[in-house]
Amino acid sequence: GGSWSIPPTCAEIAQYCPVVNATTLHHGRIAAPKSHSIGSNYTYTCSIGYTPAQEGAMVVCEAGSKTSGAWSNNLQCNTIPDYCKLNDIIKPPKNGDYTVLSQ
Repeated sequence: GGSWSIPPTCAEIAQYCPVVNATTLHHGRIAAPKSHSIGSNYTYTCSIGYTPAQEGAMVVCEAGSKTSGAWSNNLQCNTIPDYCKLNDIIKPPKNGDYTVLSQ
């Protein structure tokens, strides 16, 4: 039998998943990972009145091809339905009434 002159090794691909631009997330803030290798993750928070599209507000770099991966979900903040119900915050004035012009 033969022997390797240099034993084969596997190296981590540092930029396996694409870098996510901070402007990608509307109505929220992104905490960028130190690396974009398999298993790394982006966490994010949404602005008041918005909620993360997926549980845990995190996307993970997952295996794709031999040279590139993909994030597990889209970074997305959705509007919270009925976040501000007008009837909960606007009370009719004493001895009066109000009209909602738009919602």
